[in-house]
Amino acid sequence: MSTSEILFSAGEIVIPAAVENQITSENAHRLQTRILCEGANGAVHRDGRRDRRPQRHIRHPDILANAGGVTVSYFEWVQDRQGYFWREREVNERLKEVIEKQL
Repeated sequence: MSTSEILFSAGEIVIPAAVENQITSENAHRLQTRILCEGANGAVHRDGRRDRRPQRHIRHPDILANAGGVTVSYFEWVQDRQGYFWREREVNERLKEVIEKQL
């Protein structure tokens, strides 16, 4: 299957997670899923967001769907700069703290 065939296949959820601007005003109507969860930064081009018919799909924008990954990437950068590495439990606790603080 081509990338396009996969992205626009019928299903419950689609997560465009690798490339920006995969969903545009020209192809948004082809989505056949109930849930669109943007895993990539800017997976839906701004003109593709105009197709906002709530009955079509539930959209989880990249800033929400991607927040944990971006935050943990920052933690990795900080650890690398300090030459110190946290255990997974510590990373998860710090992530939870940051996410809950923002709510």
